[in-house]
Amino acid sequence: MIKGKEQILTAFTPQINSEALGQFLDEADQIIIDELAKSFNKERHFLTGKLIDDIATDVEVKKGGFVVSYLTYKYGVYLNNGVTAARIPYTRGSGAARSLYIEGLMKYVRLRMGISDEKTVKSVAFAIATEQKKRGMPLRTEGKGTKWADNANEAAQEQIGDLFEDLSETFIMQGLRDLAEKYNREAGNGSNN
Repeated sequence: MIKGKEQILTAFTPQINSEALGQFLDEADQIIIDELAKSFNKERHFLTGKLIDDIATDVEVKKGGFVVSYLTYKYGVYLNNGVTAARIPYTRGSGAARSLYIEGLMKYVRLRMGISDEKTVKSVAFAIATEQKKRGMPLRTEGKGTKWADNANEAAQEQIGDLFEDLSETFIMQGLRDLAEKYNREAGNGSNN
């Protein structure tokens, strides 16, 4: 369920039926999350599931509308946009006592490859870092990114457009019903005089 929805419902009620708008927002949110998950998995980024599971929404009500932003871990942006070779934080033979980058790659090697021998884990992590320093990250895109979030956005647009059409139709029909009731009430009052 979309977090912050109450801000939208408060800002647009009574002009818009809260129940219908709430349902629209929940359905749109589900479409977006589903498309993000589908695209993420299609690009074989899945590992722990944490990036998709922990997506948060941020709602900002603006004059005449609202913006819903989807927030996730920074590495999701790196996978989407890529990281050029020049921006890989690794220098072979630097002699640094500790590298968070190498530690992160070691965790990746343990999880993705199932390697438990620490010497092998470290060796594979350094090999990955060396190759990323040459070609960028992800390696298979030469640092250009997989565009997993961009692709999910495109896939969700049509579905949300259809949802919005349904919502618009609901409000137009409700508006016509309200006008008809008002007219009938006024016509009824006028005929009694």
